[in-house]
Amino acid sequence: MYNRRRMFCLLLVVAGLVLAPALVFGATSVGNNTSVGGTLGVTGATTLDGAVTLGNAVNDDITVSGRLGALTISNGIDSTSTLSRTAFNLNKVLNTYDSGYFSVDSSGNVNASGTLKAVGATTLDGAVTLGNAVNDNITVTGRLGTLTISNGIDSTSTLSRTALNVNQVLNTYDSGYFSVDSSGNVNASGTLKAVGATTLDGAVTLGNAVNDDITVTGRLGTLTVSNGIDSTSTLSRTAFNLNKVLNTYDSGYFSVDSSGNVSATGTLTVFGTVTIDTDSLVVNATTNKVGVVSSTPYGQLSVGAGGLSTSSTISVGKFCMYAVQENGIGVYVVLAANQPNNQPFATSTVSCF
Repeated sequence: MYNRRRMFCLLLVVAGLVLAPALVFGATSVGNNTSVGGTLGVTGATTLDGAVTLGNAVNDDITVSGRLGALTISNGIDSTSTLSRTAFNLNKVLNTYDSGYFSVDSSGNVNASGTLKAVGATTLDGAVTLGNAVNDNITVTGRLGTLTISNGIDSTSTLSRTALNVNQVLNTYDSGYFSVDSSGNVNASGTLKAVGATTLDGAVTLGNAVNDDITVTGRLGTLTVSNGIDSTSTLSRTAFNLNKVLNTYDSGYFSVDSSGNVSATGTLTVFGTVTIDTDSLVVNATTNKVGVVSSTPYGQLSVGAGGLSTSSTISVGKFCMYAVQENGIGVYVVLAANQPNNQPFATSTVSCF
């Protein structure tokens, strides 16, 4: 009897060993909570419905071996995060960025609705777009070596800690160029426009050729040029002073004051016709004639506006004139008293009086 019992128990053990694989690797449904003290191996497609917890500690390793189709996490309403073999989407809400969104698509494009923070050295290859609106703020915190923008052929713009170059073409200015070097020198191949109050300290050069046009549009307060010691030239809206030295004329000085008065310490040379008070005095540089109260001088010296048909008055003191007679002898002509035959003129080869 004892041997039969022993044989029956042995048959049960063998049957358990034979049937156990069929129970695990076949289609199995577990309706209640299942606890496994060791490794739970499942072969074939596995569906885990309901709430699923993988791991129970922060440092547990969750390993998926094999090809993962797509890992989807959803709130069941409108927000979904997906991880597939080629793309990653975090918190996608109806294809918008309204709720904080991050994605990496199959081409490696990265989209983030908030701040994208890279810690450490970062290399961005290929086309890079920063911001998607005109008023977006692009902020670089930390030391920027050199920012280079190039067309890949011959034109390059660079921004470094000490200098800025815009559209540099083979070190020339042929294509429109602007630069600020490490000493603060500014070069511009086109028009340099400053809006608002502008202060230019230090040496300033306007133009680099004799025929350059220097134009100041707007109201100029006062333009002052000084040797930094005692000589100053000023140009204001109402007056002009050239080489003014301690309010004196000792060093060669020219000025036009606010009333139009002209002062000059040297020779005033005028090329061309000179007109003073319309016709008070006219010097015609074309005919080399001078008119007093005559805008169109008749003779080399004309007094009066009517030429030969109008009388004119000349007021002098004792009259004396030196002239050459027809015989070639120079004489002094005077208005003498008590001349015979009422002749007013007397002549002398010695002197007037």
